[in-house]
Amino acid sequence: MSNGGVEVGDGTNYGYLKVISDDAIAGYFDRRNGNGTILQFREDDSPIGSLNIRSSTLQIGTGNTQLVFSDADDAFFVRNEAGGNRNGSHDLGKDTVRFKDAYFTGKVNASTLTATNNTNSTGLSFRTGNEFISGEGWCTAHGHYNYNDGTLFLNRNTQDGLHPVFHIGGYNNSSYHPSYSYNAGDAGMVTLTKPNAAKSEGSTYAYRGLSNTSDYSNWIKDSSGTRFFDSDGLHQFYGNVDVRQSLAVNSDKSGNEYLYLWQAVGGDGGLLFGDATGGSRLNWQVVPSTSSRDLLFYSYGMPGHSVKFGAAGGIRSLTDGGTSSAFFLAGDTTAAANGKVAMGLRDGMIQ
Repeated sequence: MSNGGVEVGDGTNYGYLKVISDDAIAGYFDRRNGNGTILQFREDDSPIGSLNIRSSTLQIGTGNTQLVFSDADDAFFVRNEAGGNRNGSHDLGKDTVRFKDAYFTGKVNASTLTATNNTNSTGLSFRTGNEFISGEGWCTAHGHYNYNDGTLFLNRNTQDGLHPVFHIGGYNNSSYHPSYSYNAGDAGMVTLTKPNAAKSEGSTYAYRGLSNTSDYSNWIKDSSGTRFFDSDGLHQFYGNVDVRQSLAVNSDKSGNEYLYLWQAVGGDGGLLFGDATGGSRLNWQVVPSTSSRDLLFYSYGMPGHSVKFGAAGGIRSLTDGGTSSAFFLAGDTTAAANGKVAMGLRDGMIQ
């Protein structure tokens, strides 16, 4: 049988069919006049599997688990032995018997997608594995493809269009901000945008949440503090604003403040109008005394001079660190005896 032939073995404990063909088809199984099993496999005379034909397709398997090879659909899928489709009924592998890698060039459609690896920086990966979403200790992590990228969230409008609304900036995104000067990596930035514009890429849109909108707001953290920027130049707060230390309004980087509220730990705080540096730059300060409960008004235009509203009553003009040069009091005889000018009101007249 070196060139071909058929051999049928028979004996007490075995039997076999041996078919040999030299560069030709070795066997034909031809079922006619109906779908059904064309070849059945048995163990101890009990069926364990079959090869079936259904509407010019081939299926092989056992019972309700038959794998169909459909040339018309360019697909393979699962049917039962009678040819009925089994939709959403079978698993590919098991939790203890898994496949290794899968490669697709199209979509993966699934109702649930689960990544069970508990190692950091692994999970659902995109773009060569450098970009990922992973479950890690204390958090769900998002890893970016490169230092230009960030994490972008999109809103869908009523016309089913997608628009950027929230962006966690990439490593170098804050370096493109038009109002602040940063090098790549100097600051972290979060951007909220009005969801009315198209997603856009590149350095022009890095500080605008990857949107071509003109309505955006940034929250920037660098080594010196936290900055808030709004493209419309307005931040509104509804409710209370609790400032625990100092508050400067219209402050530039040279120390010029037009309104400055501060709290001195263990001492007096106050309210300043003008420039906090003093000297030749003019300002007014309103300082409540935490010890005497008096209220002082200072002017750096006249160094050493102030006006004091006493907690016990009266208005005083002070010079040289608190020496009273004039009193506006009602009947301060002690001050008058010390050579100070005392003026008061009596019966509607200044005395």
